[in-house]
Formats: sequence, structure tokens, C-alpha cells
Amino acid sequence: MTELSLKSVPILLTSSVIPHDQNVRLNDPKARLHHAIESVAAWQGIKPEAPLVLCDGSGFNFEPIIRPLFPAADIEYLHFDNNEASVAQYGRGFGEGEIIRHAIFNSTRINSAGCFTKCSSKLWVENYSKFESQWNGTMLFNGVFNNAIKPFSKCTISYIDTRFYIINTNVYRELLINAHYEINKLKKFSLENAFLNILLRNNLMNYLTNIPPIISGVGGTIGKYYKNSNRRYLKDQIRIFFAKRNDLYKNLFIIK
Repeated sequence: MTELSLKSVPILLTSSVIPHDQNVRLNDPKARLHHAIESVAAWQGIKPEAPLVLCDGSGFNFEPIIRPLFPAADIEYLHFDNNEASVAQYGRGFGEGEIIRHAIFNSTRINSAGCFTKCSSKLWVENYSKFESQWNGTMLFNGVFNNAIKPFSKCTISYIDTRFYIINTNVYRELLINAHYEINKLKKFSLENAFLNILLRNNLMNYLTNIPPIISGVGGTIGKYYKNSNRRYLKDQIRIFFAKRNDLYKNLFIIK
């Protein structure tokens, strides 16, 4: 692959078949397993040449179930037991941070590639191929903005969408591997907020995508399928259009 190609960038699917955060609405392990399998199938259709890394933080081993269903797929299976008490205390974001840490230190595919795409299990990105032109070899995130399309309101960046991103492994180790330790549930400070704060306080630029991702599947927190419509995607495009023209945020967007 070329340096900036997504062809062989491993797609890390972060999973917890047995939920340790009891605040999620999708809390039935059988349903969570079903939707994780659904995600694997979707990714096989979207980017079959890219290896998948399926990492579960609840000790669940996907391999005996997934391998017979997708015998030709390039899938690496990882599983371990997260700190259940910490996830219960700090929420799903803490568990996700520990899952990614485990994958980085144990995945052959990720360490070989030197970068990875992260997507929450049960989800997939329908327009993933469009991010080929956005990937800069360092990091690619989707920023969420408030009031970007309201002419008389102040536009602010609210958080980083951590459901999906692409990142260089060394960059993740340097900047974000401990981001989940900054979560504060009492102050409603989430992993998404932590990611944004870290990126901003390091005065980084050129990391926000110009293309809104179309994320499909079932959100574990809401327990429902996402509803993607052309109208919603257009609004997301317009938000990015105006945010890129804001002097405070224009340098955050990827220049290609």
C-alpha cells in the first residue's frame, strides 16, 4: 500500500459484549453480539481488503463464532477483562480507552501498519471510501460544532466524535492513550470532551475531516439504529462548510 492509502489500514472494532456500564440501553449480551456480527458483515462489504481487529473488553472471544461465518476474512481476535469497577464508575468511555490501549499493545495488524481506523462495534461507516482523500497519515477526526449554521449565534466546537476516527499509532500513544483518565462523570466531561481538550491544548492543526461520516448501525448507548437521511447529511455538510470559515477553527480542518 502507499503511505496514505486506507487499503490495508486495520479497522479496530471496540467491543464489550457484556456491558460493564449499566447506563447503556443496549444491555443484552445476545443483542450486542448480534449487532457486532452485523458490523463485521457490513465492513466486509465496505472494505473487504482491510484487516479487522475485533477487540472485546469483557473477555468475550469472537473467534469461534465469527470465523465460520467469514472464513475468508482477515480478522484478528483479541479479548481481555476490563476493570469492571472502573468502567461502572467512569462509564463506557473509560472502557473504550482501555480496549484501544489493549489493542495497541497486543495487535499484530495494528503494530505492523503503524496506524488504525477505530470504529465502535455494532457500527460501520457507509462512506468510508471517501476518507481516502482526507487521510493525511497522522490523524483524522470528525468535530461536532454548535451553532455553526445559526447566523446570530457563536459557533463553538463541542467535542470530537470518538465513534470513528483514523490515527497514526505513535500519535495515539503520545497524545491520547490516557485520555480516558480525564473523564469526569460528575462534571459531564466525557471521552469525547477529553479528546478535544487534548488536541486543543497541544495547539494541533489539520486533523478535522471536511467530509461528514455516515455512521450506521446500532448505538449501544441509545440502543437503536441510527437514522441517516439525505437531509441530515446535508446539514452536517453545511455545518462543516461554515465552521471551516470561522477564524477560530479553519486551521483545524485537513488541508488536501
